[in-house]
Amino acid sequence: MGTPDRVIEISANLDDRTGEEIAAAIASLLAAGALDAWAQPIVMKKGRPGFTLSLLAAETDQKRLAQKLLEETGAFGCRFAPKDRLVLERTLVAVSTPFGDIRMKQGALGGLRVSCKPEFEDADRCAKEHRVPVRVVLEAAKVAWALAHDPAKSGV
Repeated sequence: MGTPDRVIEISANLDDRTGEEIAAAIASLLAAGALDAWAQPIVMKKGRPGFTLSLLAAETDQKRLAQKLLEETGAFGCRFAPKDRLVLERTLVAVSTPFGDIRMKQGALGGLRVSCKPEFEDADRCAKEHRVPVRVVLEAAKVAWALAHDPAKSGV
């Protein structure tokens, strides 16, 4: 089985930040240890467009990351919501493609593999080096993984 755990979702509504500022805040929160971070467009009071900026934090990081969110965005407050989640067992394996080695993230639940995905940063780097679209490298990685792990599924 995957690993169950509890995290805290921290969020703030923003109507005075640009998309670039929100993207910078997300990057800063992730660098500070947020497990995930994202923004959603919303309509606020008086019809003002805005965003909800949210992040997931380990319970032990709640206070520190809430402070970071407020510092980064200038929001006047934030909300907390405890969330239970189930996390797949993760492993990384490398596959060889004509464009270079690409790491593949595998997810398993109770020992049964349920997902496999190329690491985008590896594919993007190789695509730039070989001057091909990243989608070509991603597809090559999926095919290489399928051939190495289940030849019957080589058609991906």
